[in-house]
Parts: sequence; structure tokens; C-alpha cells
Amino acid sequence: MKHFDMFTRPREATVQFSDVFGAIPGMEHHDASSLYDFDAELTAQVRNAGKFHDAQFSIGYWPELGDYGAVLLEELRRYQKQELLRKRSGGSAGPEHPDVLVLHTSVERAVVAVVNCAPRTNVHQELNLNGEEFHVAITSSGLEVYAQLPYFRGLQARGWIEEFYRIPNDAGAWPEGEQFRSSCVTQVRSNTGVLVQEDTAVIPSLDLPIRVAYVDKFGNVRLECADMGKLQELLMPGRAVNLEVEGGRHSITAHVVKRLTDIPEGEVGLYRNPADDPVASGPGYLEFVRRVSNPNGHAAHAYATLIAATGVDAAVFTPDVWRQCALAISG
Repeated sequence: MKHFDMFTRPREATVQFSDVFGAIPGMEHHDASSLYDFDAELTAQVRNAGKFHDAQFSIGYWPELGDYGAVLLEELRRYQKQELLRKRSGGSAGPEHPDVLVLHTSVERAVVAVVNCAPRTNVHQELNLNGEEFHVAITSSGLEVYAQLPYFRGLQARGWIEEFYRIPNDAGAWPEGEQFRSSCVTQVRSNTGVLVQEDTAVIPSLDLPIRVAYVDKFGNVRLECADMGKLQELLMPGRAVNLEVEGGRHSITAHVVKRLTDIPEGEVGLYRNPADDPVASGPGYLEFVRRVSNPNGHAAHAYATLIAATGVDAAVFTPDVWRQCALAISG
């Protein structure tokens, strides 16, 4: 049975992560300042303004950033709902603050996400396919995500997908042979007859125990761990651990701390971001950071250190490496 009520909500914002926008990030990713920090923009946007607005972000040679982006949007949606409950729990007798009303309106409306990287390969040509099919997920917070299968991994691993549908290429969602499908894919919100209910079992799993998921403009790295429960003992603050790169040149010794400021000046550390929801088991993120007093333009940031550990020359490095590069933490 299909349940399409969620698709009828007015749209507040459409947030798109795609390889078709702007300059292509990737060839300069050893220079963290060349990265566009969409995590910071979206987080500040939602926490300061209480709502989402339309945005487009390039994911270029690192399409897995879109997987991270989908998880980030879901986390921000959850934050909104928790914040609304918190602000209303006081039970003030007077009129609600205008900011609370803005937050309420945002929660009631739809945030629509697109994650797109769908090159047409020789296999698609041989099979007469118009690239990989899009799917759409409705998450437990009500977020709508339109993407190819690999970019639902993070949401699925966390158990956050409530409804899941396939959008057949030839079902009439767009003109036959349309090459720019990502430009109109969310219009199926008003054309739900093309949707085919799908089992989430078709979504790929998180295949690396620890992977490089995201890097901010200061070279701070977000590591996605497939099962935080396996790392509990190693992540006790106060100890030192080794961050190992599969097939790499050497391991990196890092301090395990509670927060950024606990890392000694100039050294690297691992910690769970206090802004993240606590995770005892299953997927979660760790921060890998070099603390310096002035992070702007600091060349020896954590990401540069991680690249050096791979043994790949930074001059020719691209983030494609992270697709198959497993990391590990040892005592």
C-alpha cells in the first residue's frame, strides 16, 4: 500500500547536492580552503534562522559527500523538532515568541533534498538505460530525499527511512530520454502515480568500518564509523590511539579527548562532537582535528596529515581514494 500524504505538504526548501553545479571540487582537495563547507552553512542557517532555504552544493569528484549531506539534513530536521518541543515545554501564558512560530512553520513544511551523481557509463549504453534510476525516501523526520541508491546508505544504516520508492526512468516522470533528470525529479511530488514501492534492502550497506565522510574548510575531518560500539574502549578520553590508513605509509598517533580544546596546541586528536546525538552502537561520526590557535590557512591541518598517511602524492591526490580506503583505530 502506498502512502503519499507526505508529498502534499507545502515545500519550504529544496536543497540540492550535485555534480552539475559550480566549480568541480576534487582536484584541489589537498587544499581544504578550496572546499565549500556546506555542513557549516546548513547548520548555521537552521540553528540561527530556525528554517531552511533553497540551496545548491557541488559534490564533483566526491559524490559520497551527498550521502553525508542527506544524513546532515535529517539530523538538522530532528534538531528542529527537539528544539520546538524544548521551547514549548515551559508553557508560557503569553503569546509565543516570533522565532518559535518560525520554527513551528518550518517543521510543518517539507524539506526536499536531491543528491545526484549519475554519469552514463558504457554499461548503461549497452543496456539502453538512461543512467541509474532515482529513488525517493521519506525519513522518520519527514525529510524527502531524491537520489540514486548509493546515497541512501547513511540514512538506511541509521534506520531512518520510513517509506521508499523507485522512480522508473520510463514511467513518465520526465520526457523520454531526458538527460537532466535531476532538474525535475522532485516534481514527482505532484505525480506520485509513477512511484513504485521498493524494499530498502536494495540500498548498499556501509562497506567500510571507518571512512572519510566530510572535510571542512579548516581541514577538520568527519570520520563515519559503521559501528561505534566496537570502538567504545578505544575512545575513552585521555588515551592515545593510532589512526591507520589501509595500504598507507604510516599510522597517525592521536589524542582521544572530549572536545576540541582538550587537544594540545599543534597536535591531532579524535573526539565525538558534542553537537552530535550520543551513539552507543551503530553508525556515528568522529572528529579528527589538528588544534591550532589560528586555523585559517594552516597548511598542516588534519586532512593534509591524513592524505600524507595514504602515501599518495598530494599534488595528484583526489578524493576518489576515500571510496575504497578503509581506516582503523588501534590502541
